[in-house]
Amino acid sequence: MDTKRRMIEIKVWDYRYFNELDASEKLFYWFINCHCDNAGVYEHSPKLSEFHCNSVIDINNFLDKINCDKERIRSLNNNSIWIKDFIKVTWTTIAGNNNLGLSCYKLLVYHNLLEEFIETYPNHINIPSFYKAIKEEKKGYSGLPLPQTRPRSGGINNNISNNTNNTDNNSISSAMEKVLKGIPKHIAKYPEHVLIAELEKIRKKNRIQIDQFVTVGCELVLNIDWETHDWNKFIKILDENFNNQP
Repeated sequence: MDTKRRMIEIKVWDYRYFNELDASEKLFYWFINCHCDNAGVYEHSPKLSEFHCNSVIDINNFLDKINCDKERIRSLNNNSIWIKDFIKVTWTTIAGNNNLGLSCYKLLVYHNLLEEFIETYPNHINIPSFYKAIKEEKKGYSGLPLPQTRPRSGGINNNISNNTNNTDNNSISSAMEKVLKGIPKHIAKYPEHVLIAELEKIRKKNRIQIDQFVTVGCELVLNIDWETHDWNKFIKILDENFNNQP
């Protein structure tokens, strides 16, 4: 069941892509934000949108304007569109300990978007909480798949397994292997490649050298209580450590 109240991005009025839209398209933008499901997927009804927006909306033209500099809304194969950052903007972070999280998770699975969402917005889904809910078969979670990201050809996973001898200082392969050795075996239940991808983002963002990254990363993973660890807190701790580097 979709929620009756939602958060909105008030600064959207200042964004160039939004100002490219005409009045009817701006209304349509808010229309789909109100009529999409909790995961941000809207099944387009031309007659209904025309009635509410007082104009025929050319979806392709609308998407071209919205996605002028990057993909914000995706056209799906079933006459639906997906507002990619809807969960991030509206719900901030979803977790497996409440009905909203369950609703969003089920919808992401239903629309075949779960893996892409985790890959794109790893900080906006509490992965361990969903693992726990599914493993313990809590109400509503029976039969749902465990969270994982899409395997990507030539991506980070392949770099780790195939390029372990890479000596390039900009490569994450050897560093990640060393960092992950400090993680207890039972952490393997969490998707390693999601963790790796997020760590690499932080390393690049803060321009941390591989040797520094390995030292700080190993110290952190060895001192974390993984039984009660919070994924987002772990990422935050890493970020703070890197920002405080001399």
